[in-house]
Parts: sequence; C-alpha cells; structure tokens
Amino acid sequence: MVKTDRTKLSREIFDEVYDEIHESALRVSDDFWAYHSMQNAKMKKSGGEVSYLNPMVRRTADYTMKIVWVKTNFKKKADGTYQRQSDHIKKKRGPIYNMDVLLAKAPSWEHESVKQAENDFAFLRRRLNHLTKIGYHIRLYEELMQSKKVEAPDPVEF
Repeated sequence: MVKTDRTKLSREIFDEVYDEIHESALRVSDDFWAYHSMQNAKMKKSGGEVSYLNPMVRRTADYTMKIVWVKTNFKKKADGTYQRQSDHIKKKRGPIYNMDVLLAKAPSWEHESVKQAENDFAFLRRRLNHLTKIGYHIRLYEELMQSKKVEAPDPVEF
C-alpha cells in the first residue's frame, strides 16, 4: 500500500474536524437538555405544560452523524407501567427543520431555546455535509493510491 504523508495528514485533519463537529453537537444538545430539564421541573411543580421534545445526536459508522429531534411519548401498558416511545420528527431536504413543525411540538416557554438549538444544529449539519463530501474524495484518493503505485505513464508512440 502506497500512502503518502499528505494522505495521512488529510485523514488526521478530517478525523479531527469530524470529532469537533460531534463534540459541538453534543454541547448544543447538553445545553438544551440542561435548560429543558430545569424548566420541566419548574413546570411540573407549578402545574404548567411540560415538554417532551428532545434533540438527539447519534454518531454512526463510516463517519456519519445524525442530529435529529424526537418527541417522547409514554404509553400505558396493560400491567400499569409506562413504555417510552420516541417519535422522530420529520425533516425535509436540507440542513434545517421546518421551524413551524418544531415549535408546534414544544410549549411556548421552550420556543426560544428550540430556535437557538436548531440554528446551531443547522450550521453543524451544513459543516457535516461538506465534510462528508471531502471524506468521500479522500477515500477515493486512498483507494487509487492503494491500487497502484503512481508511476510515469509509458510514452505514447505515433
């Protein structure tokens, strides 16, 4: 396998940026969750409307990441216990959710934090989209370098 220092450097930079996007998404999610939990506790005490809207950041294989919103529902089972069910909120094409759809699933006290978190997530999804394209081309280049040693072509005779 022929691998140049540039290829190693490209992969290292790619990995570093991917990790940074993941950490940023987790930070936004954690900040939202901290506010969400605190406000939900206040609402439960005062008898106000609680929220079941949550962001979810999931890192999967092959440098893919999902940043989605879910609404959690609780269904009562026959034995009297509750089963948690998370319904993914649908997103159309593009990096951003329809804000009207998200806000319809959240109580009014949560609207500003949902808007802020979704704006941050949309920026991270855009970055991730571009990084995924770069990663695809890095893989193509690595495959090319593995398949053959790069040599000067034979001269063409006329």
